[in-house]
Amino acid sequence: MSGDLMTADTTTWRRQAHLAVVSSGERVAIVRLTSPGEPPRILDGTAAAIWSETDGGRSAEAIVAALVERFDGAPDVIADEVSRFLHRLEDEGVLTREP
Repeated sequence: MSGDLMTADTTTWRRQAHLAVVSSGERVAIVRLTSPGEPPRILDGTAAAIWSETDGGRSAEAIVAALVERFDGAPDVIADEVSRFLHRLEDEGVLTREP
């Protein structure tokens, strides 16, 4: 596991409060209400699966464990992808970390 994920393992990932989220099947549309001119962020496939696990009560480690059960892939590869995606969503202002 990367050092980045090791740090995130005990961190809870929570969705920002200023979002409007619509789920339909395996797709999710996210709108940042603080940025009205910005187009919605559309997630599907594994991105939507990761998003579905960010309920504010799960650590990165728990999110990875849930996805390893759902998808066929090496746990270390899934962990790296989850870590990168969570941090990207944090950079985009839709997720935040809580200790």
